[in-house]
Amino acid sequence: MNVSLKALLREGIDYAGLFPPAGLGMEEAATEYERALKSPFGFAVGRFVVPARRLDELAAAAPKQGEAWRLSVLVDGGAPAPAAGRFVIDAVETKTLDAGVDASGRAVFVEMPVEFAGALDGLARRPRMRAKIRTGGLTAEAFPRVEWVAAFLARAAMLRVPFKATAGLHHPLRGEYALTYEEGSRRAVMHGFLNVFLAAACAWFGQSEAVVRRILAETDAGEFRFSEGFVRCCGVSLTSQQVEEARRSFALGFGSCSVEDPERGLRGLGLL
Repeated sequence: MNVSLKALLREGIDYAGLFPPAGLGMEEAATEYERALKSPFGFAVGRFVVPARRLDELAAAAPKQGEAWRLSVLVDGGAPAPAAGRFVIDAVETKTLDAGVDASGRAVFVEMPVEFAGALDGLARRPRMRAKIRTGGLTAEAFPRVEWVAAFLARAAMLRVPFKATAGLHHPLRGEYALTYEEGSRRAVMHGFLNVFLAAACAWFGQSEAVVRRILAETDAGEFRFSEGFVRCCGVSLTSQQVEEARRSFALGFGSCSVEDPERGLRGLGLL
C-alpha cells in the first residue's frame, strides 16, 4: 500500500459492531475487533465504541491478555466508570454539549444538530471538545445531503474544530448500496469514506466549499489517485504529509459497524 493511502486510513475506523446494521452481541463484537486488530488491515483500526452501561460486559467478553484496547465510550452525562481489564478510555461521545459530561481530560465528541453553526462555535471555545456528525443510518432519509456535509466541513475547518463521523460510511466511494445486511434490503445513496476524508483534508488546507462539495459528490473511482507522495482527486492534490496532518488534527476518524466492508471495498477498487 502506498504512503498517501495509508496516511488517510491509519487508525481511522472506530469499530462500532454493537450498533446497527451489524448489531452484534458483545462476545461476537469483541472477537471481531480483536481479529481486525491483528489482521494486515489492523493499521486502519481505531477505538472500540461501547456504551458506558456495557463496560462491565465488555470486560467479561474481551481477551484478558494482549495490548490494551482503546475505547470510545458513549455517555449521557458524568464520567464513564473506569473499565476493568486491558482498556484505555481515551474518548467519550455524547449527544449534546450541555450533557454535563465529565471527561477527566479525555477528548469529548459532541453530536452536531442539523443547524450546527452555533454548536460548532461553542465547541471552538472549549478545549478537548470535538464534533461528531452522522453521515447515515438505516433509512435513506438518515443520509445528509452533500451540501450539508460540505458546509459542516468548511465551517469546522475554519474554526479548527476536529471531528469524527459515524454511520453509513462502510464504503470507500459515494454510491448506491444496501442499507442493511438483510437479503432484499432497501438501497440508498451513501457517502464514501474516501470522499469525506479527502474533502475534509482539502477544507483543512483552505480549499473552497465548492471544491469540498465536488469531492464529496464524486462517484468515479478513477478520480481518486494515490501515490507515494501525493493523493489527487477532482483536480486537487495533497501531499502525504498534508493528509497525515489533516487526519491527526481535523478528520479524526469514522465509526463503522464493520471493518471488513471498508477493507473489501478498497480491495475491490484495487487500492489494497
